[in-house]
Amino acid sequence: MNQKTDLVCVHPNFHGRERHDYVLVAAGDGEHFFAQLLYVFGVFIQNTTRHMALIIPMDKHIPRQERVALDETFRFSRVCTQHVSASAFIDVESIVCGAVLVKANDTENHDEYISFDVIDEDMWWRMKSVKLVTHPVALR
Repeated sequence: MNQKTDLVCVHPNFHGRERHDYVLVAAGDGEHFFAQLLYVFGVFIQNTTRHMALIIPMDKHIPRQERVALDETFRFSRVCTQHVSASAFIDVESIVCGAVLVKANDTENHDEYISFDVIDEDMWWRMKSVKLVTHPVALR
């Protein structure tokens, strides 16, 4: 069986500028949320290295009345980034795949993004089957 390898990047100087990729994270119970990677590191505990990531969750609730009508018409998945103070640590094993999020320019705070799920067939099918949540149980 061929398994797809998904490489994500966090680097302070990637071709002359900072890079912090976006990822889709499993939160348990079939729930998922998007996040931006801030830092990835290993922790050596009892002769085992656990890889962790510091993330900014992109799961801030967007009230339904504030959603753009076109989002529902075209079935866009719009997400809103949390404040950096809501950063959290996760096990990298909970990262499902990398994601492409495009900044939505129609918002006042410029903190909303739209999932570009047509980047490949895998992401398109995945977005049809996942349940995106706000404030996932895994981070409470």
